[in-house]
Amino acid sequence: MGYYAGTVALLAWLKLGGDLGLSTAMVKRISEGDNNAEYTSAGALLIGAFFVCISILIYLNRSPIDEYTGGNYNFAIPLLGLALSQSIIKAILNGHHRVHIAGVIYGIRIATRSLVQIILVFAGMGLTGMVFGYGFGFLMAILVGIIFAPLSISTPKTKHITNIFSYAKYSWLGEFENRTFKDVDIVVLAALVSPSLVGIYSITWSISQFLNIFNTAIRQVMFPEISRAQAHGAGDEVGTLVNRAITFSGLFMIPGVFGSVLLGEEILSIYGPEFAKGDLILTLLILASLIYGYQRQFLNALNGIDRPDISFKINLIFIVLNIFLNGALILVFGWTGAAVATILSALIGLFYSYTRIRSQIDFSLPIWEITLQLFASSFMGIALAIFRRAVQLSGVGAIFSLLILISTGVVLYFTTLYLISPLFNSTVRHNLPNLDSII
Repeated sequence: MGYYAGTVALLAWLKLGGDLGLSTAMVKRISEGDNNAEYTSAGALLIGAFFVCISILIYLNRSPIDEYTGGNYNFAIPLLGLALSQSIIKAILNGHHRVHIAGVIYGIRIATRSLVQIILVFAGMGLTGMVFGYGFGFLMAILVGIIFAPLSISTPKTKHITNIFSYAKYSWLGEFENRTFKDVDIVVLAALVSPSLVGIYSITWSISQFLNIFNTAIRQVMFPEISRAQAHGAGDEVGTLVNRAITFSGLFMIPGVFGSVLLGEEILSIYGPEFAKGDLILTLLILASLIYGYQRQFLNALNGIDRPDISFKINLIFIVLNIFLNGALILVFGWTGAAVATILSALIGLFYSYTRIRSQIDFSLPIWEITLQLFASSFMGIALAIFRRAVQLSGVGAIFSLLILISTGVVLYFTTLYLISPLFNSTVRHNLPNLDSII
């Protein structure tokens, strides 16, 4: 399993080197609505060129790669090709405002990957089956994506390649920043604390990132819309889109913070009794992800209005701060210092990104809506604290008890928010037009 994790981690970094922000640049230029075929071709050609370069480097370093991945060197180049091809298809879909389809193919990739891996592992293929299943997931996503992606191509001119590259030369650092946000504390911890604490920290980090999925989805939806509005000179619409992005960015993360305070120990105990000691870390990391989520929405807006140069500076500051603070605070406070360092880095990045986006566009912060989310989360927390005692006294099993509490918390939070927030109410009704007949 360790070799599989190493293979996946290596692929993530190779993909970062093979893309270098080019897929994001494709989304930006295609979403502007002009010369779509040329920008599709230009982006695909540039990513293809980087793929060739990275493949040569993989071949030249095949021995250490083979050792690191447990004999999976032969898979590295095909997997990278599949991953980059899927990035191209996803960029085309997002650029043409078909984000919902891009989301579907992501689900297809995860589902088919898991299914094939389970089948092949049971068939006795072991590590090879895991890696093959990983690649098969990408292949299925590509095949389905091709059906829905507008694959019109045309010979790009120099200006199209230049426009793609001029954006990508700044946007690549955003992906690197996101990677460091996920990895740097674990890397530093691995060098300074016991492996058992690193394992617990990694689990808490995975849980916090699960809650961040909705935030990521909002960014993917908003980016092409902000880009299109900016390209057509619709400044007021850009401001409205940024307001909406911030409004719903913490929709799941805010109650997640409250829920982790109450149920963090029980959630982590599922992995084993020794994991329960990470309950404080879980709360801190969910809080860090909440703050970072707001920061990423501001950076997303800057990228959408064609100012990746500003995002580049903010990302660079965040990366340096995150590495420095993690090193310093882990030495002083141990693994708690890693979580605190992540929060501080995110706070500084949030403040700086907010001041820069305000200098570019006019928009209002949704203070009232965030306050309502905090109120609904507080009500949920108080009610759960009371209900939790009753559930514990009932004598039901730990897992069943946890499921009851989580389900109750979800219902309480969203019902309360639905009743007190006209915006959330109207948004739900707009997306679920038959809700009135249900309730």
